[in-house]
Amino acid sequence: MLLAVVVAAPACDGGLDCSERPETAARERRGAQVARELNDRDFDRGYDDGRALTRADGERDGYDRAYDVAYAAAFHRAYALAYDEAYQDGRAAGTGDDQACIAGERDGSDVGAADGYDQGFASGAADGTADGYAAGYDEGLALCGQSSFAPQPSPQRADEPPTEQELNTCYNRGFDDTRDAAAYTRGFDVGRRDNPDYQAGLQDGRRRGEDDGFADGDLDGWDQGSLDGFDAGYLDGADATYADCYDAAYGSSYDASFPAGYDQGYDAGYLDGFDDGYADALATCP
Repeated sequence: MLLAVVVAAPACDGGLDCSERPETAARERRGAQVARELNDRDFDRGYDDGRALTRADGERDGYDRAYDVAYAAAFHRAYALAYDEAYQDGRAAGTGDDQACIAGERDGSDVGAADGYDQGFASGAADGTADGYAAGYDEGLALCGQSSFAPQPSPQRADEPPTEQELNTCYNRGFDDTRDAAAYTRGFDVGRRDNPDYQAGLQDGRRRGEDDGFADGDLDGWDQGSLDGFDAGYLDGADATYADCYDAAYGSSYDASFPAGYDQGYDAGYLDGFDDGYADALATCP
């Protein structure tokens, strides 16, 4: 009960030095001793459990571990080979996708027409504004010859008796610094190594696991690599076809739309420029 109460005590010590006073040093040593006893108990329990494993346990563990390693290696190898091979087939199929070209032509034509019109309108507006301004100006002339501070606690004098909280803090420190959460696992691993039946089963399981894992990984890797490679190649091929058809349609639509945009832009710019020139000319009248 004392152990549970002490371990649950607050761990905030404000820089407490447990070695300064005999009482706190003794409490720290006691915490370390309790932790060592628990470590030894956990290690022994793990060791006994490891020694109690059977040959069947070894076969199962050996099979599972070897299977996973062999499966992963075979999968990655087969996946890479199948991916590269299927990618080329997929790219060839994607390049010949008529729908990709149709979509590229449609989008390229729409965007090219819009861009050509907009650019033509802008160019025409600029030219029309200049011409209109000059004409308007001439006509206009013709009509008129903190910070914060937190106080620090005063240091504990070495000759003052420790508080119960300080004693608990030093106990916890000794316990936490010594306690080994992996003691059981270490004992279990040593027990398994010292277990001849388990080790014999482990070797048998590994051989079967490697064979099965390699066979399954090779099949699965090839299947998945073929699917992924073909899909990736198809998308790249279709994208390339789309881009080619898009560019061709864009250029022709742009060129066809530019003149209409220029004409309308010129007319609009001319009117605006004329009004501005006319107003500026009138402003110069006496």
